[in-house]
Amino acid sequence: MAKKRITKATYLKWYEDMLFWRKFEDMAAALYIQQKIRGFLHLYNGQEAILAGSAYAMEDGDNMITAYRNHVQPMALGEDPRRIMAELMGKVTGTSRGKGGSMHMFSPDKGFWGGHGIVGGQIPLGAGLAFADQYFGRKNVTLTYMGDGAIRQGAWHETANLAMLWKLPVVFCVENNGYAMGTSVERTAGQTPIHKLVKAMTCLIVRLTVWIQSQCMTLCMKPQNAHVAVMDQRY
Repeated sequence: MAKKRITKATYLKWYEDMLFWRKFEDMAAALYIQQKIRGFLHLYNGQEAILAGSAYAMEDGDNMITAYRNHVQPMALGEDPRRIMAELMGKVTGTSRGKGGSMHMFSPDKGFWGGHGIVGGQIPLGAGLAFADQYFGRKNVTLTYMGDGAIRQGAWHETANLAMLWKLPVVFCVENNGYAMGTSVERTAGQTPIHKLVKAMTCLIVRLTVWIQSQCMTLCMKPQNAHVAVMDQRY
């Protein structure tokens, strides 16, 4: 990952992408009500700006992994939206051949590794992707996303500790809407803002609102790991 110049055209492209993602999710919600999409359906509405900025900062070979709000991330990395919709509707032409559904989108050829239904389950996997890059000498970074609810999972604390010890090239990005799946952060976290929960770790702490392109983007030059706490207004 590297710093890139932000121009008027960049902002317009972000807006265009975010608008498309919102319309896509709105259509998915409509199809869900019509029972044409079965199972669970978790939308990314209200969090689009986080993805627009972080995907722009990525370079060829970088990886992304997230939880179950994962419809639009593959699109940001170049996946055909029609394959995402096909997956939602259980068709064999979907990204997971119709077997993954809403929560398990995968586009490994685009650098997107899911799509995980277990809260916090993707966190150690993201560190594993980063470890593979480090082991094979690849100068790449893995963006590992989680919601604020996953911060209370033991998987996060164990992974953060190993990432610190091994100086893995991973960015932990917490998409904090303040309520996880419905309970206020103030009622579930011993520290707020929640980025203070990892202050004991010696990993780089970065707090941003929308644009993720700062100190953590130097990971390729100097292997380390970062924790990015991003406030959003998901609904």
